[in-house]
Parts: sequence; structure tokens; C-alpha cells
Amino acid sequence: MKRESVEMIVRAIDPYNAPYIMRDPEIMAVFEMASMSARRGKISLAAHYLREAKTMVSEFGKERLTPATVEIGMGVTINLWSDRHAATIIRVTKQTVTVRRDKATLDPNFK
Repeated sequence: MKRESVEMIVRAIDPYNAPYIMRDPEIMAVFEMASMSARRGKISLAAHYLREAKTMVSEFGKERLTPATVEIGMGVTINLWSDRHAATIIRVTKQTVTVRRDKATLDPNFK
């Protein structure tokens, strides 16, 4: 399967995240397995991998933070191995998402 064909499929499913999906090695590997299976004549296996790849593409925006899926003011979590910190998105460009760590204090009335 040529890269242009893969990109056409990806853009049809998720046009906003297509540039990020095309750089995802896990998704591209599944498309490659579909292509390799088709070249070997294993059509049902190729169809399975293609369905799997399409599912991964459709779920990409739900699982990954990209400039196409966020807005300024949204809350996010900064993961540092086992530590988690609350943060807010303060700037979004085509290639980056900038977050600011929030200062969290315990509410004394919380039970």
C-alpha cells in the first residue's frame, strides 16, 4: 500500500489529525502489515489489518493530545512517571501545545 493511499484513508477518517497520525509508527506498522499480507496473497488477513488500522485512526483523537484536538483553557494532566500534576492549556500552535502547571490547594471543607 503506497503512502498516498494510506494518507487518503487517514484523511477520510480524521482530516484534522491526519498529519499526526501519519507520523505514528504504531498505526503505520499496522498499515504496512496489511500491505505485506495483501502482497503475499493473504487477503482475509490484509482485510483484518486494514480494519484494525482504520479503528486505530478513528480512535486517535480520543487517546492522544494534538493541536487539532485541544483548545485553550482545557485542563490536562502532566504525567511524570508516577507523579501527576494538573495543568491548563495556555497556547496552541500548529506543532505545539503549551501548558501551565496549576497550583492546587486542598479545600479544608472537603470530606
